[in-house]
Amino acid sequence: MYAAYVTRIKNLRKHTNADWLLCGECFGNTVIVGLDTKPEELGVYFPVDGKLGTEYAAKNDLLRRKDENGKPAGGYLDPEKRNIKALKLRGEKSDGLFMPLSSLNGFTDIAKLREGDVITILNGVTICEKYIPRRKNSTVIVGGVGLVSIMILLPRSLRNMLTRSSSLITLVHFTQAILLRLL
Repeated sequence: MYAAYVTRIKNLRKHTNADWLLCGECFGNTVIVGLDTKPEELGVYFPVDGKLGTEYAAKNDLLRRKDENGKPAGGYLDPEKRNIKALKLRGEKSDGLFMPLSSLNGFTDIAKLREGDVITILNGVTICEKYIPRRKNSTVIVGGVGLVSIMILLPRSLRNMLTRSSSLITLVHFTQAILLRLL
């Protein structure tokens, strides 16, 4: 189960290659934050491999968007995926996202949140969830007669096995023969 955690940012230090950024730690992971972050500030830590809720990401201007001229106008997350991943920013690695507690205003009464609280959904609104990448399926034609074809959707790894393994190819040909008889 994926969740965000209310925690304090520790060991704040200057970013080695950017004057407008700081590096800190949450649960032993380095996160990159802005200069407005205070030492030991209480906030929300989103570990890698998570996905932010649409409303939360939009409210906090985290979604990538462009202005009327097509130039970047804000945010850095893909609007479709909204996934938190490890990234390198000017030579420093960030393993997650730290947001101020105020980012949850409008979703809950932040005065009631305490260090150690676990967050996924607040007042019916999804704040975060596990990110599951979409897999591209491949189509393999198993058999067909005339204009009628029977296809099976297979993940790419299975399709590659079918093309590499002679015993599996034999199985596919055998299946084609049975399907042709049925049609």
